[in-house]
Amino acid sequence: MDLDKIQIDNDYENKEIPDAAEYVTRLNELDNGIDILLDNFKHIYVISKMQPNNEMYQQQYQTMINSLSELLSKLYSVSNELEINVNDINNELLKINKNIKEERKKNKELKKRLGIIEHESNAASEMIYDYVNIYDSRYLRNFALFIGIFLCISTIKKTYMEK
Repeated sequence: MDLDKIQIDNDYENKEIPDAAEYVTRLNELDNGIDILLDNFKHIYVISKMQPNNEMYQQQYQTMINSLSELLSKLYSVSNELEINVNDINNELLKINKNIKEERKKNKELKKRLGIIEHESNAASEMIYDYVNIYDSRYLRNFALFIGIFLCISTIKKTYMEK
């Protein structure tokens, strides 16, 4: 068997994974925007209810409602984008896991051909099998991050929607 002819398909490095800091920045911007909008909304709401016949206050009130709706739609779009990215990453990880299993089978076959003893403890072989533990811990961390973001978004939404 010619080892120089073995090629490794490595098309996973070209995938661009969005940075979590980008989402945190966008959520912080939306959070700061909602504070300002709610302060203005309180003021306009009181005035528009006190003077229901004044067209200018009613128009400002409607503008504030539209601004809040737009902000909530942006929040929803960030949440939806995050969910799509998590699903894409999970699909890529499943493909990588499948490829690792195939390569593991090839590795066992090559070891048999070379006559290497299977039950011998070897640092390299231990590293090959440790990827599963690394994958599980990262998967759980990503899942917990997604649930935390979802809970944060829903808490913010519930808090500001009740007022």
